[in-house]
Amino acid sequence: MQDANIGIKETLELFDAVDATADAVTSICEDKKLTVMDLRFAVTPVRAAITAVKDADKVPDEMRNLDAIEIQQMIDRGERSIAKWQTAVAALKAMRDTQA
Repeated sequence: MQDANIGIKETLELFDAVDATADAVTSICEDKKLTVMDLRFAVTPVRAAITAVKDADKVPDEMRNLDAIEIQQMIDRGERSIAKWQTAVAALKAMRDTQA
Protein backbone atom coordinates (compact mmCIF):
# COMPACT_ATOMS: atom_id res chain seq x y z
CA MET A 1 0.00 0.00 0.00
CA GLN A 2 1.28 3.45 -0.91
CA ASP A 3 2.03 6.01 1.76
CA ALA A 4 -0.84 8.54 1.84
CA ASN A 5 1.59 11.46 1.99
CA ILE A 6 4.73 10.72 -0.03
CA GLY A 7 5.29 14.37 -0.94
CA ILE A 8 6.69 15.88 -4.10
CA LYS A 9 10.39 16.21 -3.27
CA GLU A 10 11.60 14.55 -6.47
CA THR A 11 9.23 16.59 -8.63
CA LEU A 12 10.42 19.82 -7.02
CA GLU A 13 14.02 18.78 -7.70
CA LEU A 14 13.13 18.58 -11.41
CA PHE A 15 11.79 22.13 -11.19
CA ASP A 16 15.05 23.15 -9.47
CA ALA A 17 17.07 21.78 -12.39
CA VAL A 18 14.86 23.51 -14.97
CA ASP A 19 15.07 26.80 -13.05
CA ALA A 20 18.83 26.54 -12.59
CA THR A 21 19.23 26.03 -16.33
CA ALA A 22 17.11 29.10 -17.10
CA ASP A 23 19.13 31.16 -14.60
CA ALA A 24 22.36 29.97 -16.22
CA VAL A 25 21.15 30.93 -19.70
CA THR A 26 20.17 34.37 -18.44
CA SER A 27 23.56 34.84 -16.76
CA ILE A 28 25.48 33.66 -19.81
CA CYS A 29 23.61 36.13 -22.01
CA GLU A 30 24.07 39.06 -19.64
CA ASP A 31 27.15 40.42 -21.42
CA LYS A 32 25.69 39.44 -24.82
CA LYS A 33 28.64 37.24 -25.77
CA LEU A 34 29.54 33.62 -25.21
CA THR A 35 33.01 32.89 -23.85
CA VAL A 36 34.80 30.08 -22.07
CA MET A 37 34.29 32.03 -18.83
CA ASP A 38 30.58 31.29 -19.14
CA LEU A 39 31.27 27.65 -18.30
CA ARG A 40 31.13 28.64 -14.63
CA PHE A 41 27.39 29.13 -15.04
CA ALA A 42 26.96 25.47 -16.02
CA VAL A 43 27.99 24.12 -12.61
CA THR A 44 24.74 24.80 -10.76
CA PRO A 45 22.38 23.41 -13.42
CA VAL A 46 24.53 20.30 -13.87
CA ARG A 47 24.51 19.65 -10.12
CA ALA A 48 20.76 20.27 -9.99
CA ALA A 49 20.20 17.89 -12.92
CA ILE A 50 22.25 15.15 -11.26
CA THR A 51 20.18 15.53 -8.10
CA ALA A 52 16.93 15.63 -10.06
CA VAL A 53 17.51 12.50 -12.13
CA LYS A 54 18.83 10.44 -9.22
CA ASP A 55 15.34 9.54 -8.00
CA ALA A 56 13.27 10.74 -10.95
CA ASP A 57 11.65 7.30 -11.14
CA LYS A 58 9.65 8.31 -8.03
CA VAL A 59 7.96 11.24 -9.81
CA PRO A 60 5.08 9.18 -11.28
CA ASP A 61 4.18 7.96 -7.78
CA GLU A 62 4.32 11.53 -6.51
CA MET A 63 2.00 12.66 -9.32
CA ARG A 64 -0.54 9.94 -8.48
CA ASN A 65 -0.65 11.05 -4.86
CA LEU A 66 -1.04 14.85 -4.91
CA ASP A 67 -2.98 16.73 -2.27
CA ALA A 68 -4.33 20.28 -2.66
CA ILE A 69 -1.24 21.89 -1.12
CA GLU A 70 1.09 19.95 -3.42
CA ILE A 71 -1.01 20.88 -6.45
CA GLN A 72 -0.67 24.55 -5.49
CA GLN A 73 3.08 24.11 -5.01
CA MET A 74 3.30 22.63 -8.50
CA ILE A 75 1.31 25.54 -9.95
CA ASP A 76 3.53 28.06 -8.16
CA ARG A 77 6.74 26.34 -9.27
CA GLY A 78 5.45 26.01 -12.82
CA GLU A 79 4.60 29.70 -13.00
CA ARG A 80 8.01 30.58 -11.57
CA SER A 81 9.74 28.34 -14.10
CA ILE A 82 7.78 29.90 -16.96
CA ALA A 83 8.81 33.38 -15.80
CA LYS A 84 12.46 32.32 -15.54
CA TRP A 85 12.38 30.85 -19.05
CA GLN A 86 10.68 33.95 -20.45
CA THR A 87 13.58 35.96 -19.04
CA ALA A 88 16.12 33.48 -20.43
CA VAL A 89 14.54 33.53 -23.90
CA ALA A 90 14.49 37.34 -23.89
CA ALA A 91 18.19 37.33 -22.94
CA LEU A 92 18.96 34.88 -25.76
CA LYS A 93 17.10 37.05 -28.25
CA ALA A 94 18.98 40.14 -27.06
CA MET A 95 22.28 38.31 -27.48
CA ARG A 96 21.27 37.11 -30.94
CA ASP A 97 20.20 40.58 -31.99
CA THR A 98 23.50 42.06 -30.80
CA GLN A 99 25.46 39.57 -32.90
CA ALA A 100 23.32 39.94 -36.03
